[in-house]
Amino acid sequence: MTATYTKKKGIQYRYYISHSILQSRRNEAGSVARVPATDIEAAVIEALKQRKIIRQADVNLSQANLRATVERITILESELKIELLDKSIGKNGAFLIPWEKPSSVSPKGLVHAPTSARCLSQESRQSLLTAISRARNWMNDLVSGSVTNIDGIARREGNVERHIRLLLPLAFASPATIESIAGLTADPHLTVTGLAKQIPLEWENNRITPTNRFSA
Repeated sequence: MTATYTKKKGIQYRYYISHSILQSRRNEAGSVARVPATDIEAAVIEALKQRKIIRQADVNLSQANLRATVERITILESELKIELLDKSIGKNGAFLIPWEKPSSVSPKGLVHAPTSARCLSQESRQSLLTAISRARNWMNDLVSGSVTNIDGIARREGNVERHIRLLLPLAFASPATIESIAGLTADPHLTVTGLAKQIPLEWENNRITPTNRFSA
């Protein structure tokens, strides 16, 4: 899963999302596709404290400190599997703690946003994510050398070179932009062509929300 965030009314919400969702492969996402970051982190830290793996006084753990202790966390529907770097603790350095999969992710993170005039439609979402995925595949082909130029991609796709050139910048859509689209929080009027024409060069500004739209 990938750590990401979105902003709503000036408030930042953190959560973890499956790589498959970001790559438009939802059928491969597993039973838990998205969870609030604060819920998972709090549960893990509390479990480590109860087992005296970290001190009770360590309230403000940094990511670096946590990474020095935890090797991997697997999120299941009713449990969290915590694997430690120190394999001498517990059973092969791993233990399970109870955890309940949320029916929806509210306000700490968003799973679904209601479809209305103020949010992106499911149809637009699918079109945008599919176009981004295709653009990334084209870019990978160019970088790997499996195709030598854009004209080769156009011939393979049965399209014109101008169309490929127009959509290719979508390969550089930032994780924040992709997540705003996946979470339906992007500009409801966003289109594939509109996004392709307005991809910023810096990811810090590469974010689509109803209150932060790209200008022409």
